[in-house]
Amino acid sequence: MSFGITTAGFSIKRLPDIVEEMNENLKEVFGQVDTSPESVLGQAIGVFAKMHADIWEQMAAVYAAGHPSEAAGVQLDYIGEYNSLTRRPALESESYIGCRGDVGTLITLGTQVRSALSGDLFESMVEEEITNLSKRKIYIRIEEVIDSTNYTLVINLTGYVYNSGLGSTKEIIAQGLIALIVADIAAVVIARDMGAGDIILETKDNMPFDATVDSNMSYFMPVLFKSLNTGPIPVNEDSLNIIETPLSGLEEVNNFEEGTIGRNEETDAQFRVRRLLSLQVAGAGTLPSIVSRILDDITGVTQVKGFENRESYEVDGRPSHSFEVVVEGGATADIGNLLWLIKPAGIRTFGNVFYDVLDSNGDLQRMFFSRPVPKYAWVEVTISYYDEEIFPDDGVAQIQNQILTYGNTFEIGLNIIPQRFFGPIFQVPGIEEISVKVAITGDPGDIPVYQSTPIEINDNWLAVFSLSRITVLIP
Repeated sequence: MSFGITTAGFSIKRLPDIVEEMNENLKEVFGQVDTSPESVLGQAIGVFAKMHADIWEQMAAVYAAGHPSEAAGVQLDYIGEYNSLTRRPALESESYIGCRGDVGTLITLGTQVRSALSGDLFESMVEEEITNLSKRKIYIRIEEVIDSTNYTLVINLTGYVYNSGLGSTKEIIAQGLIALIVADIAAVVIARDMGAGDIILETKDNMPFDATVDSNMSYFMPVLFKSLNTGPIPVNEDSLNIIETPLSGLEEVNNFEEGTIGRNEETDAQFRVRRLLSLQVAGAGTLPSIVSRILDDITGVTQVKGFENRESYEVDGRPSHSFEVVVEGGATADIGNLLWLIKPAGIRTFGNVFYDVLDSNGDLQRMFFSRPVPKYAWVEVTISYYDEEIFPDDGVAQIQNQILTYGNTFEIGLNIIPQRFFGPIFQVPGIEEISVKVAITGDPGDIPVYQSTPIEINDNWLAVFSLSRITVLIP
């Protein structure tokens, strides 16, 4: 039998092969000597054969390290360098957290808050002073409901006044103020309802604005926080609300919106697949190549989906001969600049956001791409008990967390299929039968319409899950 590098690959010489070979060599030189395992020569053969076997195993490992299908760890990283690829690093989860407190309070770099959902710590990435002036985003909360009272929100110099009348709720008052802003064609902000009497104000044209509220409302200044640990740490809305680092003047924190979920380091298997795909499109302006470059080259990108229309007419809302990339994470400027560098000449970009790039001729080139449109997922589960098992005291919470964990794995454009929740739910003991209904809404404060059939998610939508939208019923 041939050992070492052969036409069939590397054939390793195992310990039994080495022992047999040494026995034969000794007998050829010294004649019929005793090489049994109990003999002195046999013991010596065992010692030296083990050393040779270790060397053969190292040679096999070196041989495998040169092949992408067998290399692992840093050896696979070295192979990726031949194709200008690096393993995608682990990323922290990020979220804008609203901070309420005394005007002038300084949110110092490294201020920590804790997630009430996962217990993970998040720390501030910037140093900012609490103020309601010159902001591009601000959160407003209706704190108290008083009948027949004017609720006044002043944006720059324009006042919006809603009278609560009789029997109002926080939600009704918030929706009333939003309606006034939406109806004002000169409004400098976009107002969104986040449910439970919470409002988000965002600038329309990226110009800062001032916002003043009356005593029945409060404002929260958004500050960017990231998790201390990397990985897919959940950042559902209304979960980052525990102040871990006491700070004089800081009274309350809360993330009114879902953040960007981090990721684990790319595994060997994932890196191998991506390398193969990159070889098929290296140096090309094809859609897989563009998607790969955005993922590889731009810091903070966690997901990218690509779509193209090759036809001479509009398809699925995309203009003729155009392509769309849907990107979660990463800076808008970085994505726009890279698109201009790698997109095919004469092919249009398409999307729901854009960035203007200055080309070598001094002309502005508008690069479009899309950010995932959040669609708020609702899950209603009805269960019955299984008599031969004990349903835990916290069984409902376990079911909700199992659904949330599965929901946080959803990628852009992934449909919501009720039956796929069965597996995670049945991880909780004491359940005999399950019925699952799902719904999606455009805002978390909307009323869901449940259905037991799959919900189709558009190419640029992302289903967002939250414990507050998961209901467990036990008849």
